[in-house]
Amino acid sequence: ERFQFRRSEHKLTGVACTDCHALHTPATPTTLLRQKTPDLCFSCHREIRREFALPVRHKVLEGVLSCTDCHAPHGGPSRVALRGVHHETCTRCHTEKGGPFAFEHLASRVEGCTACHTPHGSTNAFLLKRHEERVLCLECHSNAPLFHNQVPGAFFRGDCTRCHTQIHGSNFDRFFFR
Repeated sequence: ERFQFRRSEHKLTGVACTDCHALHTPATPTTLLRQKTPDLCFSCHREIRREFALPVRHKVLEGVLSCTDCHAPHGGPSRVALRGVHHETCTRCHTEKGGPFAFEHLASRVEGCTACHTPHGSTNAFLLKRHEERVLCLECHSNAPLFHNQVPGAFFRGDCTRCHTQIHGSNFDRFFFR
């Protein structure tokens, strides 16, 4: 039976305090939890554990990062309780990607990093959503100039970042060349 602790339910899922925290233990950050992270988080978020098992991933299973480095366990400003909005959560660690830039890749400001990247794990390099970078870019940039000759292998191998090297933003070029 649940006691009167439901008054401070998790904002997103209605989880009671006692689902994660043990009662009547000495009040230290490590002993308040029923078990260590990430196992505690995975007890409810099983599908996320599978993502961290993919070949390209953030190192949560290895203990390098914790779920709480990115997520606020008691709720946050976003739907998935991130510690920031849009790209702010990611740029806490990946500071070089955050700018400010004179010319910004608006996807990161509007949709956040998840417009192109999967945050937990992927089978693709750099946690990209698509295996072929060109396909990912064309999802938003279908109006790319014809001189790019988008047939794979014709003009270029298909990596847009071969020329557009500063894809997250640039202070010098609006097409992210440098």
